[in-house]
Amino acid sequence: MGKLENTSTRRAKNGAVRRVTLHEKIQTDLETRILSGQWHTGYRIPTEKELSEHYACSRITVSKVLMLLAQKGLIETRKRAGSFVRRPIAHSIILQILDPASVAEQAGLNYRYEFLGQVERTAADTDCAQLRTQADDQHDVLAIRCRHHIGDRIYCYEERIINLNLLPEARSVDFETTPPGDWLIDYLPCARATW
Repeated sequence: MGKLENTSTRRAKNGAVRRVTLHEKIQTDLETRILSGQWHTGYRIPTEKELSEHYACSRITVSKVLMLLAQKGLIETRKRAGSFVRRPIAHSIILQILDPASVAEQAGLNYRYEFLGQVERTAADTDCAQLRTQADDQHDVLAIRCRHHIGDRIYCYEERIINLNLLPEARSVDFETTPPGDWLIDYLPCARATW
């Protein structure tokens, strides 16, 4: 699991220093590892026993932390398999906005992804504006077009432009079967989003 720093105080908003409980320290340490992407989606976190030995505390303390992380939606516990990192909250918020499959599931309707095509090309001025890059920078983009259907209707049309200088891995993704939004959310740790 690696060495974790021992922090025993925290500065409050009013400037006062207060003592941090071991429970808070463990929770902060685990949340930091998850939200930073150090422990990625699907990562099996150490067992209660391993964590209690690492922090020199009772398993009850660790169990309480894991329960709180599960309530926050950061981890999921599977019987006889352990606890695993779920998609971080920031990604879940994005998914609520960008993931038509989730919308369809919540509505009890069928979802269908329709790939319309993709082309790799040199970035046009409009691409640079959308990607917030300099127009004089020579870079390639992958432009993907697709539709998302919910029930018997088109839910949305998606035009995705991926900067291949930043994400050359996109060249090897089969976007005929994988929606680009899903791949980006799963592949990139996301700290913030702009609309």
